[in-house]
Amino acid sequence: MSQHLKILGVLTIVYHGLSALLVLVILPVFMGASLFADSPEAAGVLGGLGLFITIVILTLTLPGVIGGIGLLKGKSWGRILVLIANALYILSFPLGTALSVYSFWVLTKDESRAILEA
Repeated sequence: MSQHLKILGVLTIVYHGLSALLVLVILPVFMGASLFADSPEAAGVLGGLGLFITIVILTLTLPGVIGGIGLLKGKSWGRILVLIANALYILSFPLGTALSVYSFWVLTKDESRAILEA
């Protein structure tokens, strides 16, 4: 089961890290679109919307990366953080769903709980 915890930690870091990299696409697109807006109000709305989406994505992905690191280091708080962070992506079919199901399968076992609490 300790091997599953390591795999889950790495998968969680990679998945949430790639989701965070999405910000590198979204923010420049919205900022670039705001440059082509006809009115200053529209430019402000587009820029603000891009910033809002960036903040939401980073807020959702940062706990997953931190929780994955916690799992790799064998911290018990990483278990709860990964369960919550990956549960938020359960509707992100197919990869988010698969990661969420795998997280629940690994982290709800008594063996995993015993390994992380030791």
